[in-house]
Amino acid sequence: MRKLPFLRGLRPGLITVAFAMALAGLIGGWSLAHNLQVEKPLAGQLKALPGVRNYRITPAADGEQRLELSLERVPDLEQLMDRVAATIGKYQKAPIGEIVIHDARAGLEQVYYQLRFSLEEAMATGRYTKLRSDLGDLSRRFGLNRAQVYLGQRFVYVQLEKGPKYLYEVLPRAAWGQIPEGSRQGGDV
Repeated sequence: MRKLPFLRGLRPGLITVAFAMALAGLIGGWSLAHNLQVEKPLAGQLKALPGVRNYRITPAADGEQRLELSLERVPDLEQLMDRVAATIGKYQKAPIGEIVIHDARAGLEQVYYQLRFSLEEAMATGRYTKLRSDLGDLSRRFGLNRAQVYLGQRFVYVQLEKGPKYLYEVLPRAAWGQIPEGSRQGGDV
């Protein structure tokens, strides 16, 4: 086999090192650009929202993302989550599929457990009036300062508060069906 004249004198080891360095430079440049153009602005805007202490976004297996939020007490969970989703949407294309909220829920888990039965039944049957009635009963029985459930386009927002404790949950609606565009249903006590 005849060697090509322009390859004479080239060392494969040197070519490999040069290729590795170029690849590392490209990956490092992409990472730096992503950090400066996406991660830093997103972090600044999310942490500037009233009530957001910290957040973490991780990819999920289904192409969606998992959002973890540490929240302080907020006046309207649904409104805050709409602002969070809009902010994330400016920087990232993959939709948020799961939302986990870290809050000050100690002592409110039993209320949420009781409410979850009514939530599931309302989603399965469409009997939202019963959900509102059950929410009122639970609120009186457990002495809650606030008990709200809002049914948004993609998520159900649960906001329970008693004294300094608060429990926030955001449940996906996809499994239960969709609400027509522009409609908002909810109940509060």
